[in-house]
Amino acid sequence: MVNSAYSLTTHGTLHFGEPHTQSQGTYRLTKGDFAREYHVYACEWEPGEIRFYVDDVLYFTEKDWFTKKDGADKAAYPAPFDQPFYMILNVAVGGSWVGYPDKTTQFGENARLVVDYVRVYQKDEF
Repeated sequence: MVNSAYSLTTHGTLHFGEPHTQSQGTYRLTKGDFAREYHVYACEWEPGEIRFYVDDVLYFTEKDWFTKKDGADKAAYPAPFDQPFYMILNVAVGGSWVGYPDKTTQFGENARLVVDYVRVYQKDEF
């Protein structure tokens, strides 16, 4: 999930397949600020569906994806999300999607990622 500094918008994105196929949902706060308050982000991953939430509000669901394998046109759904993955929490600056920083870029004096807690659950049936 991506937040723009001092923004009211966040994005949940899945990257899969070739060449760099992706699917994305966007959520805009109706009150408050992502940069100044804690928010609860959630991702629910079940066979055939991945859902993204902010503060218990569902804002993006993906039910269709694929991945390409060497020598094949495309792998059968649900690859690649039929394999174990790991979670990354980080602050990333720049890139082709949001643009690269330059001398006019303002990050703010206290630009940082603050995480209060991380919880991971697995349903009994999985």
